Amino acid sequence: MNENRSESGKNKGIVMFAYFALSLLCALHYAAGFSVFSVLGILSLALFSVLYSIIISYGFLPYVMAVPVLAFAAIPVLAGGSDVFGSAVNVLLCLVCALCLSYCAKIKQNKAKTYAALCTAASAGIIADVLIFIWRAFGNIRPETLKTAVETAASYVGETYRNIFDIISENAAYDAQTLDYVEEFIQTSEYYVKVNAVSSLVIFGMLLSALSVAIYGFFCKISDMKKECVDGRDWTFSMSPLGARFLYVSYAAYFIFDFFVGNNVLSAAFYNVSTILSIPFAYLGIKSVYGFFALRIRSRALAVIAVAALAFLLIFILGMNTVVIILSFIGASSTVRRSYAPKNPL
Repeated sequence: MNENRSESGKNKGIVMFAYFALSLLCALHYAAGFSVFSVLGILSLALFSVLYSIIISYGFLPYVMAVPVLAFAAIPVLAGGSDVFGSAVNVLLCLVCALCLSYCAKIKQNKAKTYAALCTAASAGIIADVLIFIWRAFGNIRPETLKTAVETAASYVGETYRNIFDIISENAAYDAQTLDYVEEFIQTSEYYVKVNAVSSLVIFGMLLSALSVAIYGFFCKISDMKKECVDGRDWTFSMSPLGARFLYVSYAAYFIFDFFVGNNVLSAAFYNVSTILSIPFAYLGIKSVYGFFALRIRSRALAVIAVAALAFLLIFILGMNTVVIILSFIGASSTVRRSYAPKNPL
């Protein structure tokens, strides 16, 4: 028995060293001045958050201390001509997300609240990262500067779409109506960039947090840390009925202020709130639709295919935004309905 325990401890030590090496590599990625806003950036931040939080839960102090010390010490060397301060903020963002995950594990927080805490930390860090970029570009962070930055980003998106269309249509002739549709699409894209400036950053943090939480349980299991990190926690995702009702109110307020009152500031504010709330409720909506098909088809694989086919068809007909709104309302309604279901006393 002692030999088995010794072998288990040895294996766990090897896994923790691998996690230490990978988390340090992810931190050095940001120490070198790379941006969060890329596929590699998302993966690095999610991996670091998960791996370093497990190292903290394991409690091996040399690894816990070595990662931030080495990462911050490497910034002047790796950043080179890049912004040293920006690199330090990105490394700090990694550490905050990891600490958030490990603290939630320590107090046995459920999956929904762990996700919410991680969303808050990641979104705040990402917004701070963007504000630092604006400060470097414009020299200050005033309201008019922020407005100029958003308009610049919108113009960049519009110009990118125009360049893409010019390349596609280089050897083709399009009628006036098609060109009007293209221009309308570009202007709409620019408008949504202006309206969704804040919610886009928050949604980026939400997607990053969702990825982190999704792979957290997997790494806990393969590192034999499931007992310390996951066991004893409600590891199913859910939203509160209050959040569902707030989703309804925010969408209703958006339509009222946008179409009837004409108040652009309030309509934009409620649109951002409804957009942020739509993401987690849309996920619950997908689960509800999957459950509906799985119950009738009695095959998980066929249910997944049915949901994917239906989603593809609806996105093709209605567009992505409309489908997300429909799914979010399905998820919200199932959340409210579940809150009225009788509780099982057993």
